[in-house]
Amino acid sequence: MDKLRFAWDPSKAAANLRKHGVSFDEAETVFADDHALLLTTPTIPTRKTAPFCLV
Repeated sequence: MDKLRFAWDPSKAAANLRKHGVSFDEAETVFADDHALLLTTPTIPTRKTAPFCLV
């Protein structure tokens, strides 16, 4: 799979950190985990490809 690039909304990133105690910067490291299964799926309604990861 091609190298993934991440862009986060600053407000959403701050809310996620408060709510879950995990920054988006830290969360994106899971996509580099050698033991993770990285898949893509079309999103609705844009039909763009969205990566997700199973660990």
